[in-house]
Amino acid sequence: MAEDRASTAHSAESIIAESIVDLLRADDAEVAALFERCAAAEKSGSPAVVRDRLLGRICETLSIQRLAEEEVLYPAIRAVDDKLVFAFLLGGLGISMRISEIRDPGKPRATRDASVVRLTELVRRNMLERSQILFPFVRSRLSQTQMAWLGDDYQQRKSRLWTANAAPAPREVARKAAPIPLWRKRAPQGGDVLHPQ
Repeated sequence: MAEDRASTAHSAESIIAESIVDLLRADDAEVAALFERCAAAEKSGSPAVVRDRLLGRICETLSIQRLAEEEVLYPAIRAVDDKLVFAFLLGGLGISMRISEIRDPGKPRATRDASVVRLTELVRRNMLERSQILFPFVRSRLSQTQMAWLGDDYQQRKSRLWTANAAPAPREVARKAAPIPLWRKRAPQGGDVLHPQ
């Protein structure tokens, strides 16, 4: 009987979702490791293709993590401190702007390299501000259960974003395509019929 309780307690602990703060810290560590690998590749004189792949992975990882964070965490704390959320949204916007500069094949290599340096600085500063300001704020305002629920939502959102980005359609085309509103349905003959909900 005691063994059943112990195994039940152990299985209950394994079911508990990770806190969103723990997940965000792990993601920050992953991004930092990617930046270190990219710097090591540059110092060792690795081919530009290797560095470009690492930069692509950094940009994709940052984009997905930031989007999932903005969609899951920020709405949960916005009612408590809207100014804090706005400040971190601005920081995320700066990171997104540098990522778009790096991904722009029309920009000269020197400009993209300068954007990588600026991105590195922005990400370092953002990680520091998150660890010193955002994470303690979240821990002080949300319960363990809320942080676990948000952690689960965050993982699911990231998973969906990674899956969506693995689609064969080019990223630029997918970003510019306008979604069909939920209230718009196709008529049997192929024409659009509006059905407001």
